[in-house]
Amino acid sequence: QSRRPAVIWRQYQFVRARNERLRDYPQLLTASSYVRGLAVQEGLAEARVAVVPYGVAPAEAAPPARDPVVLFVGRVTHEKGLDLLLDSLTRVAGAWRLQIVGDGIGMRALRRQIAHMGVADRVDCLGWLDGDVEVHTRGGRLR
Repeated sequence: QSRRPAVIWRQYQFVRARNERLRDYPQLLTASSYVRGLAVQEGLAEARVAVVPYGVAPAEAAPPARDPVVLFVGRVTHEKGLDLLLDSLTRVAGAWRLQIVGDGIGMRALRRQIAHMGVADRVDCLGWLDGDVEVHTRGGRLR
């Protein structure tokens, strides 16, 4: 929020124009009940505002055909947080696999962490791959 009158006036005009445009639509779809409530507060008729959530319903989601695979693609440095990802994965129950595509100054430390945690059989350090990761996925190099 701003305290400058010109900024406040522009924001007011923007919101007012937006609300006028929304009134022209026969129905407004929102992603949440919260946003639906805001639209109704702004004067739209409840019957014209519906909620259609993002994603799929859990009942519609198929279980994975194989063990879950987490794919990391990027520069291997401390700032990327691979150490935290690896630590988090060791807390996940059940089978999982981590595939790391990339290289960097943090690779030696990451390999030590993998060995120390005893998860070398679940982590693939593939190094730098030329080309599109999607091509490697379709070609079978990545699971």
